[in-house]
Amino acid sequence: MAIDVQAGGAGKGIADALAGMVDIGMVSRDIQPAEVQKGVLALAVTKDGVVPTVSAANPNLAAP
Repeated sequence: MAIDVQAGGAGKGIADALAGMVDIGMVSRDIQPAEVQKGVLALAVTKDGVVPTVSAANPNLAAP
């Protein structure tokens, strides 16, 4: 089993899934009724996941 994650915009994952190019396509927007009619099944994995990242070299990390 291989998992390959690629970026491509809000509609790329669903377009690739509908075209049969991938088994799972990620999408960051609501699924459209026409896509559901074509067989799309939406499964929410996360909603608005935000992970702040700060460099260890950031001078603002030093305690005042």
